[in-house]
Amino acid sequence: MLFKFSQCQATPWKNGLGSTFQRYIWPLDADLDNFDVRISMARVQTNGPFSIFKGIDRHLSLLEGNGLRLTFTDNSATNKPSASRPAIDLTQTSRPYAFKGEWSINSELIGSQVLDFNVMVRRGSYQAKVTQCQLTTDCLSTIQREGELILLFLKDTEYQDEATQSHSIAQYDLLIVSSDIISHWRFKHATPVIITRLLKCAG
Repeated sequence: MLFKFSQCQATPWKNGLGSTFQRYIWPLDADLDNFDVRISMARVQTNGPFSIFKGIDRHLSLLEGNGLRLTFTDNSATNKPSASRPAIDLTQTSRPYAFKGEWSINSELIGSQVLDFNVMVRRGSYQAKVTQCQLTTDCLSTIQREGELILLFLKDTEYQDEATQSHSIAQYDLLIVSSDIISHWRFKHATPVIITRLLKCAG
């Protein structure tokens, strides 16, 4: 299933300091209080605290802009004194940063506004593994055949599916596909992507 970025509408934050593109939510009729999986992109225009999401595991990546400096303001959330917990500079070359939704974090822009990519899963219901890589035909055979894949394409690309039909994908399109299907695809160019592997927790 392909979710086109060109068809996605931005929703302003309540405080007016940014906007969010909700890319995917599960269950489909869920809201911010009861989702199990939520994928979004946010345009951050000013400094400020992260929203608190209790019981949620988060993964954050930077798509555009110079960076975000993350500082920890709640000793109990990190289990370390805030003075000994170093700030984290998240840039476009950083690995996706994993953290708990309960943590009290303040973000500071490094330069101008940024666009980030946010994966959130309910702890105990799902696990998410988020990686950024160059997607090529050769690497598809190495993808473990378990779980569901969510791919955010960072540049335009073309591919042939398992039936050898050609398709085009635009930057920031979001694709949800099983790993056994995508292993048969062929990409015309090496394509930078963020891959989120969703694994449903037992029980």
